[in-house]
Amino acid sequence: TGEDYYTYETAGMVTSVKWSPDSLFVAAVVEGARKVHVFSKEETDWDCTIGGGPAGLTDVKWTPDSRHIITISDYGLEACVWSLTEGSELARWINPNLGADGIAFSPSFEYMACVVRLQCKDHIVIRSLEDFEVLLQFRVSKTPTSVVGIEMPSDGKVVVWDTPMTYRILVCKLPDLSNSPDPNKVETTVYNPYSDSMGVKACTVSHRGHYIAAGGFDERLRVLDTEDGALLASLEHSLEGEREREADRPRSDDMCVYVEVDGERGVSQYASVLDAYVPAYEINERNPGLDFGVSCPEWSPDDLYIATHNQNMPHAVWIWSVDQLSLRAVILQSTPVSSFKWAPTPGSPMLAITSLPKSPTPQAPDVPEGHSAAKHPGRHVTLWTVEGVLAVGLPKSIPSSMLDARMAKDSITTEGVQLEWTGSRPRPCAVVPEGERTREPTLLLRCREDILVMEGLADTFAK
Repeated sequence: TGEDYYTYETAGMVTSVKWSPDSLFVAAVVEGARKVHVFSKEETDWDCTIGGGPAGLTDVKWTPDSRHIITISDYGLEACVWSLTEGSELARWINPNLGADGIAFSPSFEYMACVVRLQCKDHIVIRSLEDFEVLLQFRVSKTPTSVVGIEMPSDGKVVVWDTPMTYRILVCKLPDLSNSPDPNKVETTVYNPYSDSMGVKACTVSHRGHYIAAGGFDERLRVLDTEDGALLASLEHSLEGEREREADRPRSDDMCVYVEVDGERGVSQYASVLDAYVPAYEINERNPGLDFGVSCPEWSPDDLYIATHNQNMPHAVWIWSVDQLSLRAVILQSTPVSSFKWAPTPGSPMLAITSLPKSPTPQAPDVPEGHSAAKHPGRHVTLWTVEGVLAVGLPKSIPSSMLDARMAKDSITTEGVQLEWTGSRPRPCAVVPEGERTREPTLLLRCREDILVMEGLADTFAK
């Protein structure tokens, strides 16, 4: 209904709010008090306050059981595990690298991997989620490595990647964690395609933990196997390169390009074309602050597709087929893309895309013959499924000023719509047991202080 459920009071300005995995607790980081307040959704008279001493607290991370919370102190001095049921501290370690982003959990929720910096070198510490005792600790690599991201695709593997200054992805095979594991038996495979240019911009592991999707500053999407770190495909964000590959590759699905054009009642629609011009920034020394490279590879819940955004091609969202390791679709917006998210339900994948109402630069994609340019770009949510593309108009109650783009020192800062899906979340196996009911995914669009709720999107393609 959008009405207030309960109002919680804190001792200062809240800098971040994080729901527990079971959605029964809320953790709020308070900047002024440098503390964390935890509230219960069901027991509204219950609350908990966690302090960090003189250093204060800057971030928190929930454990999968939603009954323990990990706090990160300011300056990354230490991390602590607190039990909400016992009201006590269970574990503490120093120098947690990357803060809350340097902590990953195994799909079985039995183990936790943490990045720590000891003697100026990055180490991985594996802890049991039962008692948070240390099971294994090892150095990431003998080669100097500054870890910027970590994933734990299975109980026996840890994936980390190096600073963007070098292209290095490391897959660490762990010994048996249930039987006094030996740090010397950790097997590390390093993927390093080159060493004379910038490296990984963004990296994600598939929901099942079988593959790694790495977006690089070289405008390529690389898909790796988590078993041995082997390269499965290096995909270029280029329609010209895709056409050259078609002759030597079997295809069961035709790749399609969708271009935004003017539609009825002021709402955009999409024209399907075989070829199109994808506007791109020219990367040169005159634009040193311009962002570029492949950011945020997004896996669909069934791991069949990857959605990417090459930042120096701001109008395009690229969708890749994992089965065929090839381009499945390109969606060209009239204005730069602001965000995109997959619906969390397994089955028929659905990708939601929002864009900005204005296009500072470069020029918009060419409109196909027989169509006219969109008159109200950015005033809709674009939905992609294997059946096609659909534009769902936004209500006029959201003013264009909330969806504006501004230029600042040769770079673009956006205040566009931010997407968030609610509903059923994909499990590690992405399989829904027979007979289990799942909630219809609902799309939340946040525009500054306003939140728009869109339901029934799964039925739009059937109408």
